[in-house]
Amino acid sequence: ENFMFYNFKLENGVSVVMEEIKYVRSVSFGIFVKNGSINETKNTNGISHFIEHMFFKGTKNRTAKEIAEQMDNIGGQLNAYTSKEYTCYYSVVLDTHIEKAIDVFNKLNNKYNTICIIGCDTVVFIDDKILGKPKNKEDALNMLMLLNNKKHTVFTGLTILGLKDNNFFEETIYSSSNVYFSKFTKDELISYVNTLDPMDKSGAYGIQDKGSFLVSKIEGDFYSIIGLPINKKYDFLI
Repeated sequence: ENFMFYNFKLENGVSVVMEEIKYVRSVSFGIFVKNGSINETKNTNGISHFIEHMFFKGTKNRTAKEIAEQMDNIGGQLNAYTSKEYTCYYSVVLDTHIEKAIDVFNKLNNKYNTICIIGCDTVVFIDDKILGKPKNKEDALNMLMLLNNKKHTVFTGLTILGLKDNNFFEETIYSSSNVYFSKFTKDELISYVNTLDPMDKSGAYGIQDKGSFLVSKIEGDFYSIIGLPINKKYDFLI
């Protein structure tokens, strides 16, 4: 007698399952969306979990901070998870705060009509060789010696995956720029390597960081050389 179940369907086709436990003061409610990792392709891997997180990034009525604060103020919980077949958004509160929780829950993610994932990567090309990030100091020095007093080309690839007005889109482009190095001694290049600045950068240098002294001239887009072609990204998103 302490447990009661209800199962019915709304006019819009949404199925509702309810359980009442008479001696429990807390209320737990949520929405199960039939979309999970099983629906993803190789190119969209992870997008279900990404969209789940975007639901808590703010609305027209509340910022992300305000959503968290208002749920904390009533001792409530607002959370979500993604499984293989479903994404669930749920809340847990005391029964005296159910209306407030529903108000917050009901207005999630009505701020954005476009969400996206942006991925970029950069490589350096010289003498028919592709240079990525150095494995160690010796590798970094070898790359810099190869680039020393020469012209090389920096390629940056950009892919955007997302949803716009409930339609999935995917765009991929690349940008290429020429970079010219001045001439340096081996000791000068060793000193630069010892700063460790080259270790996380393709071609073992960063034009935006300490490696800027290596570059005498560029032909192309500075931001693409850094690793993010801002202008091309903007063209995709407007």
